[in-house]
Amino acid sequence: MKKLCTTLIWAIILGLTASSVWAQTTIYLVRHAEKDKGRNPDLTVAGKERAKALQKLLKKENIAAVYATKTKRTMQTGEPVAEAQNLAIVNYDYRDRQLLSKLFDKHVGKAILVVGHSNTLPSLLNHLVKEDRYKDLNESVYDNLVKVHRGTDDKLTVKHLKYGRASKLTFPKPKSDYKASDADVKTIDGMIRALYGVISGAKGEKRNWDRFRSLMKPTARMNAVATRANGKQVFISMTPEDYIKRNGPYLVGKGFFEEEIGRKTERFGNIAQVFSTYVSRHTKDGAIFMRGINSIQLSYENGRWWLVNILWNSETKAQPIPARYIDKK
Repeated sequence: MKKLCTTLIWAIILGLTASSVWAQTTIYLVRHAEKDKGRNPDLTVAGKERAKALQKLLKKENIAAVYATKTKRTMQTGEPVAEAQNLAIVNYDYRDRQLLSKLFDKHVGKAILVVGHSNTLPSLLNHLVKEDRYKDLNESVYDNLVKVHRGTDDKLTVKHLKYGRASKLTFPKPKSDYKASDADVKTIDGMIRALYGVISGAKGEKRNWDRFRSLMKPTARMNAVATRANGKQVFISMTPEDYIKRNGPYLVGKGFFEEEIGRKTERFGNIAQVFSTYVSRHTKDGAIFMRGINSIQLSYENGRWWLVNILWNSETKAQPIPARYIDKK
């Protein structure tokens, strides 16, 4: 009998431990409510009403923690929820890409609220789901609430809700159904050809940015070491989406063709480093106005290549491209 009781006690303990590890956990993500003007503005009257509406919506969720960036507009958005639960708002660093994973592990079996910004919450969510699915919110969008749920099977589900006064636009933008072509992603040569091909085109010709995105890992970076007119060198780093916004209008407005004239490839297992030398023209057969080298890092996963990182540097009179980087090998 004693042995049976001991066994039952251990079964209960182990059961409780397992249920706590795999308990259902929920994170609510919301952009701050309507803001006033200024560098660190307060909420407007409409924004304060929206914050109250958020508290009413989450009243039955028993929110265990409220996180906000260190700005007035995010903290004021979270205040009604925090005050209703007698909680102190915790500030977080929006640059911490592991934030949501850390919060899921910290608040197992509970529900929490994270208040952020139109251009920070989507990137945090993308990093969590390991996919470039969500785009930055339009500045006029305030009524979206994202519910991220981790179930007992450790699987994530993402649900999009509306609250308060309706905004005209919605979040997130629909995900593209574009499927990467085998010709683009099955070989290193295909990846390089696709990369140059997708950014090249005549003046006024739209680029296929979905094809461009299909080459990239969700966490891919595009970087450049640029030389200013005064000779000063600066480092520029951006996401693929930043590149589209920053360079897309120029490529279409001016016309842009980039051609590879040399390549050096090093590969070990599932990683590859490519030094790809390029020339740039405004028309297909026009005069060359720029040369340089793209340093491209690739990874091979799940039967295809992915672009992980690009770092490029343009040629200058003081820094000509060595002849060994011109011929393809």
